Amino acid sequence: MNKSLNILYVEDDLLVQDIVCSVLTEFYPSVLVASSAEEALCRVEKHPIDVMITDIGLPAMSGMELTQKIREQASDLPVIITSAYREEKCYLEAIRHGVKGYLTKPLNFNELLELLDKLASEIQARRNQSSQAKLNAHYKNVADQSLIVFSVNTEGIIEYANDRFIEVTGYTREELLGTPYMIGNGVTWSDKLFLKILAWVRTEKKLWRGVIRNQTQRKKGYYVKTTVTPIMEEGRAPHSFMVFQTVITEVIHPKQLFIDYLEMLKPAYVA
Repeated sequence: MNKSLNILYVEDDLLVQDIVCSVLTEFYPSVLVASSAEEALCRVEKHPIDVMITDIGLPAMSGMELTQKIREQASDLPVIITSAYREEKCYLEAIRHGVKGYLTKPLNFNELLELLDKLASEIQARRNQSSQAKLNAHYKNVADQSLIVFSVNTEGIIEYANDRFIEVTGYTREELLGTPYMIGNGVTWSDKLFLKILAWVRTEKKLWRGVIRNQTQRKKGYYVKTTVTPIMEEGRAPHSFMVFQTVITEVIHPKQLFIDYLEMLKPAYVA
């Protein structure tokens, strides 16, 4: 049983409140109580609540009305209604208000605890998902600051380009998207060599790693350590590719950079 659950129990009958709380605290250490809807609203405003259990027949404001008010402060807070009424209309109204459970009095504590355990698992799953989403966003932010990341389809057409790609190349995102990714030797530039790499990855269904030479929008050459990974569903051929690159121009031998520079000038000499 998952005990990491903050419960608010709302019941105006103090004897019932005491009995139910004594059971709840055996399994869930964090249980707050309220004897009225107004007190419950204050609790929700001041404390982190994971689940609210409320009686339907509260004074001044019913449990259903309280649920409506709670939705204004915490729209996704799970609510369990307890009631001495067994009428179908009460049950249907509870469903209409999106409650997670409708339990009749006297309470079956096994049923209540099973419901709370189920809700605790759902809440923990949402927390894990939220934490993972934040972690993924953090990793993406770190990657975007240091790595060139882009995706291409099977024809080598760029479908996504991160900010680092734009920063390094000097192209706008509009200029990059929908165009073929080209690599070359400083004189000729085409997508043919890159398409050969994609064909190998598609056939072998493996990562390709190597060093690629490219050029910026201003025709300045740069080197990138490159990984091409296929994106595919199990048992099927890749339908696109993710490309991750690290600029390594500064570690390339100066002699090679000078040769590249001369190659870039060759067309001018020939003319």
